Amino acid sequence: MNIMGSSIQDYAKKINSRLSFWDILSVSITTLALVIFAIFLYIKKGKENIPVSYISNSENNAIINKADSRPFASVNGKTYTFSWCGGSNNISEKNKIYFSDEQIAKNSGRVLSKLCQK
Repeated sequence: MNIMGSSIQDYAKKINSRLSFWDILSVSITTLALVIFAIFLYIKKGKENIPVSYISNSENNAIINKADSRPFASVNGKTYTFSWCGGSNNISEKNKIYFSDEQIAKNSGRVLSKLCQK
């Protein structure tokens, strides 16, 4: 018996000869269920809400006028950063939200930006 002498077509014939209608149907149903589950997870992830705390305009103006070392984030983002971090100037002032300290930023569900190294 020469195992190496068998061709791919020979193996395919052996596999196809053993598959019944019910085998193919069960594989198809399993695949469909996995695809539906993956779509469900994708949609659920997109609906996650990140809690945001807002500050009043007067407080915001006072913050902007001084050199600030507090963490901030974009209203729509999932990360927070600091003014000295790379890419932090890409967030426009109207979309910035500030946190009083780093622990509050973490508690809001955000993580430190990969571009930021303290």
